[in-house]
Amino acid sequence: YTLAASGTLANAANSSVTLDLGGVEATKVKLVVSSGYRTDYRELAEFIVMGVVEPSQVVQSYGFETPDQGDSGFSYSPSGSVWTFGAGTGLSGPNGPWKCNSISPDPLGNQFAYLQGANVTISKTLTGLTAGGTYKLSFLESYRTGTSSGNDLTVIIDEGLGSEVTIYNNPSVTNATWGGRTTTQFVAASTSCTVTFRTTNPLGGDRSTLIDGVKVIEFE
Repeated sequence: YTLAASGTLANAANSSVTLDLGGVEATKVKLVVSSGYRTDYRELAEFIVMGVVEPSQVVQSYGFETPDQGDSGFSYSPSGSVWTFGAGTGLSGPNGPWKCNSISPDPLGNQFAYLQGANVTISKTLTGLTAGGTYKLSFLESYRTGTSSGNDLTVIIDEGLGSEVTIYNNPSVTNATWGGRTTTQFVAASTSCTVTFRTTNPLGGDRSTLIDGVKVIEFE
């Protein structure tokens, strides 16, 4: 969920919300929190002090726009990207054979990445982090609707290292249109780390998970 200078936000109980204030100071934003029994009107800054709201900001955004695949092209393991593509992964244009039932809403562009089959990975080194800082990722997720649903998706920080931590696990990706996802929080062990998106295809067959619009969110 994203707010600019003003707006209304409704969300289920016991879940989290990320607010993008678009540069507006917290002291200038009124936040309404309703439990169904009472409604609390306060400045956002007061909720931050109370610990109800955790101030955060998007510090890095990554799409899958390079190299360009055109409207309907695709390529396995492309070079020239900020991402590292393993075997069975690649890039697709918005209307290529890997598409789902909607166009990616990523503001950086509507190309996306796919992970086909079992034990395949797409990874990237994140730099410019604060050692000891708290972060999480948000991203878009769907599946290739021209084939079966049900491939999985796991997101891992520093896979294979002593600091490895799994921050997201969806055992079965079944949404036929793009949906926003948020990982659990992690603490940066240093100023850089590797993020890996992995599928294991537990059901077998031709199944592909799609991802786009990866954002790194830092908690203040």
